[in-house]
Amino acid sequence: MVCEKCNTEISTGLKFCTKCGSKLLEGAPGKGLVKVTGILFIVFGVFGLSSSISNAISNVFVFGDLPEFSLSRSLMIIFMGLRIAGSILYIIVGVLGIKYCKYTEKGKLFKCFAIIVIIHIIVSSIVSILFSQALSTDLGHDTNLLTTIIGVIAWSLFGSILPVLYLIGAQKKINTLRGN
Repeated sequence: MVCEKCNTEISTGLKFCTKCGSKLLEGAPGKGLVKVTGILFIVFGVFGLSSSISNAISNVFVFGDLPEFSLSRSLMIIFMGLRIAGSILYIIVGVLGIKYCKYTEKGKLFKCFAIIVIIHIIVSSIVSILFSQALSTDLGHDTNLLTTIIGVIAWSLFGSILPVLYLIGAQKKINTLRGN
């Protein structure tokens, strides 16, 4: 157990901090949720980073026939950059979640990162739809926009589960500080 005020390690069962005298909270609300989602963020971040880098390398060869300044090429570069940045963000959020999950006062930090991840998912989804449509135009394929949108929305909702769980853990910590 850790004192919320002075961050001193305290043995379990005490009601007050032995260093500063602050009243100790029973357990760290949201600790398990933040820690487990933190571990999953790291796992998905590492896999995402490796697949994003390999996709970026292979796309250089696959889309080499596209015009140098086409919209699809530009969107592909943006999309690959977003995937790599998102994977790095997942790793950072995961490490912070694991490292600080026992600290209730970090709830606002966790909430901020969860919201950043959700915003990243939304921006990546929009760029993915634009990239898909620009690529189909450049390659002369007839792609159904509605099918693309439905697929991206479904994938985005699935991808939002982890940050939403992280956000719930963060909110539990914030509520504890407020006395709720």
